[in-house]
Amino acid sequence: MTEPSDDGLDSTVVKQDFTEAVQNQKHSSANLLNLSKDDKDKEQPDTPIQKDEEDKGTVPAKILKFSKMDLDDFINYRKGDPQKAWSDYELYGLRTIHLNEPVRAENVNKLIAQINLLETLDPKAAIKLHINSPGGNVFDGLRLYNRMKTSSCPFHGIGDSRIASMASVLLMACDHRQALPNCRILIHEMSTMHFPAKMGDHEQTFVNNMELQDTLKQIISDNTGLSFDDVERLWSRDTYYEAKDSLALGFVDEIIPETSIRKLKHGSRKVPEHLYPENRGKNYYHQSPKPS
Repeated sequence: MTEPSDDGLDSTVVKQDFTEAVQNQKHSSANLLNLSKDDKDKEQPDTPIQKDEEDKGTVPAKILKFSKMDLDDFINYRKGDPQKAWSDYELYGLRTIHLNEPVRAENVNKLIAQINLLETLDPKAAIKLHINSPGGNVFDGLRLYNRMKTSSCPFHGIGDSRIASMASVLLMACDHRQALPNCRILIHEMSTMHFPAKMGDHEQTFVNNMELQDTLKQIISDNTGLSFDDVERLWSRDTYYEAKDSLALGFVDEIIPETSIRKLKHGSRKVPEHLYPENRGKNYYHQSPKPS
């Protein structure tokens, strides 16, 4: 593994002028709105903000305007595009971010930029983090973990479906953790790749990896109450734990209940014989007219 470069948003970037942030920062607040050049060229002039708010000097005027818009405002701003409008409203209005991809540098950069932005807008309000990820790079994951743990905002983690490997560590790190009924959570030992190097380098890499694995073990233990021995036994094999098992292990604090369940008796509906797969082909050839 190689340690990624730290090119995410620093908290001071959010305080710069909005236009300057777009030019100088790859993952700036403008990217969070997914604004294209054409969109920015066609924007209407901003509504002036009261002088006392401008004098605070904490949030750029345009970003502050977005934080006060409701869903209808974003729909108008996006000229009726519901997908873009909801994406904007979800970030600024609902303070919700997503990890729906592998844990790697570019995705972590985006999430840290969003965290910096939301923390600047309101340093005490909770941030919702939805997770559906196969995991990924440990160093990138620890970078996001560190940002979450040093943020003044509490984190509300929600496990949507598959939460595996480093993604499960990030879910456990949230202040309040929920799981949807059919999600699966996996923890396992850290995996590495061999590389050609001197024997002394191999030895140092082994030592570093063992120390890193101990760090992950410590994080899991601190956030679940499990002992080191139990963590080692649980992650010795790739095992997916259902929501109820994850609750028992301390991976999550709550399972979100289903709101609509059909209460049907098993076996109360019978399948007509001709609808079974083995009979459908027979029926087709039996009913098809023969070629003349």
